[in-house]
Amino acid sequence: MKPEVILLIVNTIIICAAYLYIYPRHAGANLNKVIINDLFATGIALLIAGILFGDAELKFNMLLFTANWFGFSLISFLLTELPFFKWYWDKYSVNLR
Repeated sequence: MKPEVILLIVNTIIICAAYLYIYPRHAGANLNKVIINDLFATGIALLIAGILFGDAELKFNMLLFTANWFGFSLISFLLTELPFFKWYWDKYSVNLR
């Protein structure tokens, strides 16, 4: 399996667990709690990516450019997360305070 696919699967699993299970139970409609929990989820994704590919000299294809494991993992995590965040914002009427 290609390294890009592996990281996309890891990111998707973490995002699904966060937005479907963890955030509703621990953050609810509180934006500050969502952000803090999201930083933790992003850190876990980067930690796993580092464990899997940190020693490898791989270039990850981002369609328009290439990136190392850190850049690919972070950018793909944020892009994958956007629709989940929009859905969560609408469903839980997230407060800005």
